[in-house]
Amino acid sequence: MKQNLLNIVPSDAEDVLRQFAVEHGEKAFRGSQVARHLWQSPVDSFGAMTDVPSAFRKVLDEHFSIPRLSLAARLDELNPDECDREAQRLRELARCVRGAVRGPTLVPRPERVT
Repeated sequence: MKQNLLNIVPSDAEDVLRQFAVEHGEKAFRGSQVARHLWQSPVDSFGAMTDVPSAFRKVLDEHFSIPRLSLAARLDELNPDECDREAQRLRELARCVRGAVRGPTLVPRPERVT
């Protein structure tokens, strides 16, 4: 099973990646390059890390995952009912991630975001 790098504290993830790079014949700085692409200049796949050697990107993809959330639709394209459903979905997602919801933090509406 692939290890999700986004579930690791950034500094720990960088340490893991630096060690992984050395174990796979790369210089340690390659791990730091990958870590930058996780939090400072996010990309949605290892393949998009064009400053990292392609062979190393393939090895990374075999061992790690970097799941990203994506915006399914622009808020101004949703009608009010769709906005309400999307807000509920986001609250449910937050509940799964945090274990509990403290209250709504985002109510998407085409005319405003509150």
